[in-house]
Amino acid sequence: MQAKGTLTTDGHVFLCEHPPKIFHFVLALDASGSMKNNWYNLVDSVIAFVNNRKEIKNVDLDAAGSMSSDRSNIVDYLKSFFMNQKESKNVDKLSIIIYSNVSNIAVEYIDMSCFNPRILKYTDGGTSFAVALKDVDKVIFDHKSKSVTPILIFMSDGESIDGDNEMELICSKYKNDYNFESVFVGFGGGDFKRLEKLAELGNGKFLKCAKDFNLKDGFMQIAASYPAKVSVKAIM
Repeated sequence: MQAKGTLTTDGHVFLCEHPPKIFHFVLALDASGSMKNNWYNLVDSVIAFVNNRKEIKNVDLDAAGSMSSDRSNIVDYLKSFFMNQKESKNVDKLSIIIYSNVSNIAVEYIDMSCFNPRILKYTDGGTSFAVALKDVDKVIFDHKSKSVTPILIFMSDGESIDGDNEMELICSKYKNDYNFESVFVGFGGGDFKRLEKLAELGNGKFLKCAKDFNLKDGFMQIAASYPAKVSVKAIM
């Protein structure tokens, strides 16, 4: 069995344990009446997001080509290590909540590789951010772990009169102890004051995907914001 640890410039390995970096992405998707004509656009965006996350294996080996042959074992070690990571259970987790004036947990804490777009069902109805955020709280709470970072991606094309209390509660429960992060995505030309307020309450970010900013590009931008990256430059 190959030893795992910290590599020095001369190829020695100092044994140590580092907890794996795992993200639990919680997607809350607006399926209210106003999303009827844009639902498949949203489905395509989620598919692109998942595919992007599955492809992110950003081991930074930019300097590997300049390595002398006596250091090639460092590159071999890193390749072997990340192949083991790929085959392990230390992968991104995914939960999807589909909401209107009611909320449904479509899938909960599955491996990203197990995602099936057929679970993305349009529902119709009004819009309540509170019911969605209660389910967000549930899926994070049921799978909370110090080794897992929960990332909320909350998407809507419109407004709601609620959600503030639920967002404050989520942030207070998971921000400090579990490094909770959030991104609120406003799609179209609606009024996003409530989404912006929720982003503020959650110490998160607000991303507007208007007609001139493709929703799929927005989801891919979010996916790329959380790279699983290790560099060998420091050991050259």
